[in-house]
Amino acid sequence: HIAQKYLPYLATRKTDVMNLREFTERSHGRVSMEHCRSGQFNVSASKQLYLILKRVTDITLSILALALISPIFLLIAITIKYQSQGPIIYRQRRVGKNNQQFVLFKLRTMHDDAESGGPQFAEADDPRITNIGKWLRRRRIDEWPQFINVIIGDMSLVGPRPERPEWVEHYRKEIPYYDLRHLVRPGITGWAQVTHGYTHDTKGAREKLERDLYYVKLLGFQLDTIILFRTVIVLSRGYGAI
Repeated sequence: HIAQKYLPYLATRKTDVMNLREFTERSHGRVSMEHCRSGQFNVSASKQLYLILKRVTDITLSILALALISPIFLLIAITIKYQSQGPIIYRQRRVGKNNQQFVLFKLRTMHDDAESGGPQFAEADDPRITNIGKWLRRRRIDEWPQFINVIIGDMSLVGPRPERPEWVEHYRKEIPYYDLRHLVRPGITGWAQVTHGYTHDTKGAREKLERDLYYVKLLGFQLDTIILFRTVIVLSRGYGAI
């Protein structure tokens, strides 16, 4: 009754009206699985244009970043090689846009045989992590090589974090609409990373997916800027969600 009473008035004042579902999504920064519909995530013409501009920005900023960090990168590479045997760059299969697999690059933070028994999540005080690896992980410096992934087109600076094929296969069986997060390029940082952080179980993966879908649905300059700003704050503190 209240809505029927005031809607004509709001219409004459050219006021935007938001339904309860949209209000809940905006206030909580997540898309509820209960109200999720695949048609909500169609990429409009305006988003297509933004994705082109975003791609140009991704390449430009990634090239600049690599140029700036190259001296530090060299010192870190020498330290990694000195502390433990194995390659400096760690390569790992991940699932990206349109469910296409790609090779993600990271600085190696674990001993070379860390996953000889199969893939597994890293834990706090994980004995597989090297001394320099702990420092790199704390400051997310191990993610630096992913600027290369951005330049070659596998990733974006901002987007849902790419998961390993083993976890994707598991989660898509357990969580509805899981593959919708693959409608866009995965990112070095993302909305789920700055608002939720890491997760090691299906419940946490579901909560992260709700935030990933929020990003996919509202993809745009404003949200990307907020995510980058919050990422800088977290990194400047040396700890945090991402």
